Amino acid sequence: MGFQDICEAGDGAEAWNLITGENAPGHKRAEMVFADWDIPVVSGYDLLKKTRADGNTRKTVFVLLVDEEKKEQIMAAAQAGVDECVVKPGTMPVLRDKLLSLLKRKLAAVKKDVDGRLNTINLSAENPETDAERKTIASRFVKQALDAGEMAPFSLLPWIEAAKILIRFKMYAEAEKWLRNAIAKDFTEAEAHQLLGHVLKAGGRIPQSITELEIAMREAPDSGDIALQLGEAYMKDGQMMKAIEALGRSVMLLARANVIAQQAKSRNSLGKAKFEFGEAENDQAFQDGGIQDMNTALELDPGLVAACYNLMVAYKKTGLTTKAIEMFERVRAMEPKDAVGWLEMGKAFLENDEQDKAVFAFKKADQLSGGVYDIYEEAASELYRHKMHKEALRYLEKAKKINPSEKFVYNLSGVIHRVLGDRFAAVNEYQMAAQLDPDDPVIIFNLGVAYFKTSQEDKSLEYFKRAKRLDPSLTEADKYLEMLEGGAA
Repeated sequence: MGFQDICEAGDGAEAWNLITGENAPGHKRAEMVFADWDIPVVSGYDLLKKTRADGNTRKTVFVLLVDEEKKEQIMAAAQAGVDECVVKPGTMPVLRDKLLSLLKRKLAAVKKDVDGRLNTINLSAENPETDAERKTIASRFVKQALDAGEMAPFSLLPWIEAAKILIRFKMYAEAEKWLRNAIAKDFTEAEAHQLLGHVLKAGGRIPQSITELEIAMREAPDSGDIALQLGEAYMKDGQMMKAIEALGRSVMLLARANVIAQQAKSRNSLGKAKFEFGEAENDQAFQDGGIQDMNTALELDPGLVAACYNLMVAYKKTGLTTKAIEMFERVRAMEPKDAVGWLEMGKAFLENDEQDKAVFAFKKADQLSGGVYDIYEEAASELYRHKMHKEALRYLEKAKKINPSEKFVYNLSGVIHRVLGDRFAAVNEYQMAAQLDPDDPVIIFNLGVAYFKTSQEDKSLEYFKRAKRLDPSLTEADKYLEMLEGGAA
C-alpha cells in the first residue's frame, strides 16, 4: 500500500519500545500502529491505552484488530481512543478502506480549520502584508494535509486537498503543480482534471481548461458539476452549441442529484447560452427558451444575481423594458457574497448608467476574487463598452499579470489607448497581441490602423495587406489600402 518504513514486534512490550523509540536502537518513534488485541505480554488494548496516555505518543495513529464475536472490544477500543478497528481475520482491502476512511476524517478536520481561518483574513492581493500572511497560512494547512497522507500513501486525496486549499487561498500556480503531480500519478483521477480545469480558467487559459474538463467528463460522466464547468468554458470560448449541450446535460444530472444551488447556476448558464445563440442566429425560439431557463434559475435561487442581470439584458434586447427595470431593481436590492455576484451587479449598474456604483461593485469583485482572470476581463470589457476607458485599463493591467499570454488584453488595451489618443502606446499593445497570435486578422488590422495614426504609412500598408490576406472578407481594410496604394502610385 505504499508504506516504506515498517517494523514488526513479537509481543506488546517490544511493540511499546518501537512505538516510543526507546530501548530500540536505530528506530525513531512510530507514526502508525497496527496491533492485534490478543498479543502476549502487553495486549493490543493495553498498548492502545499506554499510547494515548503518553504525551509523546498521544497522537500516534492506532489501528486495532478485534474479534468479530466480541463486540465489547470495539466499544472499549473506541472509549480508549482508537482511530480504527478492523474485525479479524481482516483482509488487505478492508484495511485499505479503513485507512482511507481515517484519512478522509483527518482531511475533513483540516478543511474545517481552513474554513475557520478564512473567516478571519482578507484575501485581497493588493496588500503585500496580507499576501505574505495568506501564503504562510496556506502553506501550514497544505503541510497538515500532506502529513495526513502518510497514513494512506496509496491515496491521491492529500495532494488534491492541498490543491483545494491553495485554490481557496487564491494561490493558483501552486495548486496547478499539485494537480499535475496527481494526474501524473493517476491520469484517470477525474477530480484532479476538474480542479485543474478550474485553475486554468481562473488564469484565462480557456482552451487548456476545456481539455482538462473534457477528460474529467470522460472519467466521471455522471458529474453535473463537471458538465456545468465544461459548458461554461465552451461558452467562454464561443462554442455555443457545445455549451448548450453540456449545460443541458448538467441541468439533468444536477436535478437528479437534487442540488438546488448548482441547478440554478446551471439553468442560468444554459439560458444565457441559448439566448446568445438565438440572438446570433436570429432564432426567436432559442431566445424564448433562454429567457425561460433564466426565470427557472431565479425560481430555484431567488438570490442569483447573475440570473437577474442576464434577464435584465435579455428583456432590454427584446423590448420588454418594464420587465428589464424590474430585474434591475431586484439586482439593486441584493447583497452579493461572492466575486461573480458583485461583477454582475457592477454590469447591471453600468447598464443603468450608474457609473460610481459600478466602480464600487467591480472593486468588491476584485477583492473577493483575489486574482481571477475572468473577473478582470469581464470588468474591463464592460467598462470599455460604456466608455470608461481609464478604469478599463486598470483591470486589463491586472489581467496581464495573471495571464501575460492572452492576446485579448493587449488588443483591447491597444484599442483603448488609440481612443485616448496615445497612439504609440496603442502600437506597443498591438505588437504584443500580434506576437501572441500573428495570424489573427483583426489584431493585424488594428496594428495597421495604429501605424497609420502614427504616420508610419509603409508599415501600416504592410499590415493592411497582411490582414486582407488572412481574411479576404475584411472590408474595413479596403479603404486604407485604396488610400495608401493610391498615394504610393
